[in-house]
Amino acid sequence: TPRRSRRSRTACDLLSLACAADTALLVRETYDQGTKLAAEVERLGGAKAVAGDPALRTRVVASLSAADQVVVATVVSEVEASRASLEASLLSKFSTSRDEAVARHDAMERQ
Repeated sequence: TPRRSRRSRTACDLLSLACAADTALLVRETYDQGTKLAAEVERLGGAKAVAGDPALRTRVVASLSAADQVVVATVVSEVEASRASLEASLLSKFSTSRDEAVARHDAMERQ
């Protein structure tokens, strides 16, 4: 019926307006966070200073949104896991190489 059609259009218009408002708010919050983050990093001595100081990095991460903090924590976790895996691989390789060197040395002494 025409009345239902009009109600549906009104509901869709209201939904579109609400979505547009939410999107604008998210964009504004992201912009605000970026502006505040840039000012904070500059106040702490710049990006290079923050990158080189774990305490400063912690302060900057604490100022991020919860979602961004999760992203940072995930990246840190993945980097740490990769580092640990590489260390284990290198230790295993050096241990094997050392064992082989000792075995060669022992064989040469027996000759």
